[in-house]
Amino acid sequence: MEFSEKLVILRKQRNLTQADFAKEVKVTRQAVYKWESGQSYPGAMTLLEMKRLFGVSVDDLLDPAYTVEAVRADAPKAEPVKAEPVKAEPIKAEPVKVEPVKEEAPKAEPVAVGAEEKPQAAEPAAPAAVEQPAPEKKPEEKVKKKGFFARLFG
Repeated sequence: MEFSEKLVILRKQRNLTQADFAKEVKVTRQAVYKWESGQSYPGAMTLLEMKRLFGVSVDDLLDPAYTVEAVRADAPKAEPVKAEPVKAEPIKAEPVKVEPVKEEAPKAEPVAVGAEEKPQAAEPAAPAAVEQPAPEKKPEEKVKKKGFFARLFG
């Protein structure tokens, strides 16, 4: 089912004229006529307004595989469903026990040297990066710019 056909059915289900529908989705009646005759399509923001008004997803409005059934005039109208607000319960956070981390220096291991064993010293930590002072900037010499003709003939 084409978009234009769906639009006509959905509009008529709500007993809206083209002018009333145009006012609801904030466009002109001529724009609605073009949509319903298949001459053009609405923009994204207008499709969102239609989604709100008709209660149909934008995908369903545009997907040709999705069909909309016309409601007969003598069929009983469904009453709108009122949604009740959902009460959110606060999240209960449990305290987390954090234990301090103990840092120990690596222990020296004995190394066999000849007949004696000497303890090997732990490797020293890498030295912290030392900031180097920025090199001094020399004052820039002002270069006198030559004009166009001076560069050509100069």
